[in-house]
Amino acid sequence: MPGLFEKAKEKVEALSDDDLKKASGGAYTGSLFLYTVQKADNLSMLAHRYGTTVGTLMELNDIKTAADVHEGVRLLIPLRG
Repeated sequence: MPGLFEKAKEKVEALSDDDLKKASGGAYTGSLFLYTVQKADNLSMLAHRYGTTVGTLMELNDIKTAADVHEGVRLLIPLRG
């Protein structure tokens, strides 16, 4: 059974840099980091904090609804240039 790193790597490899750049408004630099959601976090706040969009976070992390984001969930966050 693949671990978290392997799952994240597979997900990132499935998306092209062009797709990520388009989804992030050109801000994607080719780097991602793994963030663990804290109690008061929400997608809008995280998108603002890290210079991305709610849509990018949802697409990159296969999020269907806001209820999928809760304390302890790990999200891939694209780094901006």
